[in-house]
Amino acid sequence: MDTQEEDKLKEGAFQVRDRRSRLSEEPVSTLDPQFPPTQPDPVRNVTPDTTAEAAPRDEGPVTFASFTLSMATSVLGLLQEGSGPSRAQARQIIDALGLLQEKTKGNLTQDEETLLSQALFSLRMQFVELQKKRPL
Repeated sequence: MDTQEEDKLKEGAFQVRDRRSRLSEEPVSTLDPQFPPTQPDPVRNVTPDTTAEAAPRDEGPVTFASFTLSMATSVLGLLQEGSGPSRAQARQIIDALGLLQEKTKGNLTQDEETLLSQALFSLRMQFVELQKKRPL
């Protein structure tokens, strides 16, 4: 500690020290089911089974419908938070979906067009209602 730091402490400043201890020093990647640990875990008293493979999660390919629903779900979550930054993010996603609707006009199936237009309508209405209830 140099003299400037000592002077600050004498003047009434305070010093913060992190005294928390970590329970496990394992790298994060070994906690991932895709990358099972290869060493025994003394904290959990478990020896890993290296012969069994982690079950792959088959979520299937990303489709236009799944992408649209994912974005709509994100907007709903952001709107529930209700804070200014969350609303701004929600508005940005809604605008991006609107842009996607414009740019894909005539290139979507009838089901995809219906899904996107109904999702956009619903999201826009919920956004407007939230703005009326709790303006920023």
